[in-house]
Amino acid sequence: MRDIEMIKSNQKNIVGRFDNLPAGVSSQFILMCEHSTDPWGIKNRRSQYVYVNQAFRDFLNLTNKFDITGKSDSEIKHSTAEFASHFQEHDLRVIKTEKKVSSLDTYHYGRKNIIQSYLCDKYPLYDDNKKCMGIIFHATRSRFFSITPLERDCPISLVTDPPEGLFTEQEQEILFFVLQYSSYEKAAEKLELADTEVEHAMLEIYKKAAKYEKVSINSLEELRRFCQIKGFAESIPARFMQIGSRFIDDEEEGD
Repeated sequence: MRDIEMIKSNQKNIVGRFDNLPAGVSSQFILMCEHSTDPWGIKNRRSQYVYVNQAFRDFLNLTNKFDITGKSDSEIKHSTAEFASHFQEHDLRVIKTEKKVSSLDTYHYGRKNIIQSYLCDKYPLYDDNKKCMGIIFHATRSRFFSITPLERDCPISLVTDPPEGLFTEQEQEILFFVLQYSSYEKAAEKLELADTEVEHAMLEIYKKAAKYEKVSINSLEELRRFCQIKGFAESIPARFMQIGSRFIDDEEEGD
């Protein structure tokens, strides 16, 4: 019984910290957000923050002393502030259409401030009269994103978390472009390196891959198969990720 009473007391304390929430936002929803490791929050019709959970503060590397209530994206002390117009466009689209809007956002996130991609879903929030009074948003980490950086006709799916420990950062960059273009010269051009630097790095990559697999790897196709199995083939180096947001339509999500 004491444990149950303690849980109820903690729940009241959590909900009590957010007395300024819009009418109609349930305490159960706030409790769910507060215990979630995903960023959650609420904005009003003016695209101003009404509530965010701790995970969102970690997401934007905000201190607990920073009062986010009533502030817009442009007023937040984070590198995404300069892209506030994009986020406000998303918010306005939700309010106008009263439908969910999803976007793939790639920015510097987290306490370590590293480039990451997140899928952000925004939903209309209604009052008791069924009038849209703002939005609820939820973000989840995405390892996959689509870009078109390689002069191709269609986007390719890439992962943002390359396997660690086998190749150096420069070797991963060289390997990425060699696999995409099947050309040492093109990789050297993209990375602004001498052809000999790429050739030397590729020799090291072949040696490391062969040692790891304990078999001989002598051709680019054999190396490509190794990279596909181990997760290197679609691993884009962080510095080549495109910062920004793009809408994801429901039809695209289902592909």
